[in-house]
Amino acid sequence: MATRFGIRSSALESMIVTNTPSADLALTNLAYCSPSDLHNFAVPGTKLFMAWIADSFVLSL
Repeated sequence: MATRFGIRSSALESMIVTNTPSADLALTNLAYCSPSDLHNFAVPGTKLFMAWIADSFVLSL
């Protein structure tokens, strides 16, 4: 589960784990998000996207 950065709410956005585009990417420290879901993680007033997944923040530039 992931929460949206900067929004103090108990609501969580669910994320579904799927296969990575290639086996080479499976061992990276990257998180992938569907473009249609990305707007759920937008940082207001910026072009950045951030989610809190487990104990880490994930930032998209």
